[in-house]
Amino acid sequence: MALSGEYTYFSDGTARLDLSDGSSTIFSGSGEDTVILSSTDPDGTVYTEFDAENRPGHVQFPDGNSGDYTYHADGTTRLDLSDGSSTIFSGSGEGTVILSSTDPDGTVYSEFNDLMRPTHVEFAEM
Repeated sequence: MALSGEYTYFSDGTARLDLSDGSSTIFSGSGEDTVILSSTDPDGTVYTEFDAENRPGHVQFPDGNSGDYTYHADGTTRLDLSDGSSTIFSGSGEGTVILSSTDPDGTVYSEFNDLMRPTHVEFAEM
């Protein structure tokens, strides 16, 4: 089925696009001056603090965890989560490749296979 949506315009100049898959985006401006203020996935994950390239700087997950994105010049992205864990990855969507994942205790997982399972681990000092 084709994706469809409805716009709602607010008196402060912002607008919300609600899509048929349950996602929504709030933005201001139009054309090249459009600024994304927030984007919500169908599962309730909310992305905010978008940069000039429309990449989110912050994410709030439905389970209460949150995180901050850092974008590196080499094309990788680091996501630092509120529980103290972090993930470094490249790409986006179905093309995402996890490069490393660090638990809150400092254990680092790397060398992920096609199923996104780590094949190497370095345990944190005990």
